[in-house]
Amino acid sequence: MSVVTGRQEQIEALKIRVRSGLNTINEARKRLGEAPRTEPEADQLLILTAERGWLTLDNRPVRVVVEDLLPQAFNRDVGHP
Repeated sequence: MSVVTGRQEQIEALKIRVRSGLNTINEARKRLGEAPRTEPEADQLLILTAERGWLTLDNRPVRVVVEDLLPQAFNRDVGHP
C-alpha cells in the first residue's frame, strides 16, 4: 500500500466516522494533523442525514455551516493542495 493510498483510506474512514456520529470534527482534524476549530459544534458528535442535513445526536439541527468546520483534507484530493 502506498502512502497516498493509506492517506486516502484514512480520510475516507474519517469522513464516514464523522458523518455517522462516531468521531467529532475536531477528532478528525487532529488525526489529520489540522488545527482544531473553536466552534462548539466541532466538538459535538453529529450525524449527516439525507432528509434534514446535519443533526446533533439528540435530533436537533446544527446552526452552523458544518462544511466550513470539516478538515480541509475532506475537500481536496490527497497529494494536491
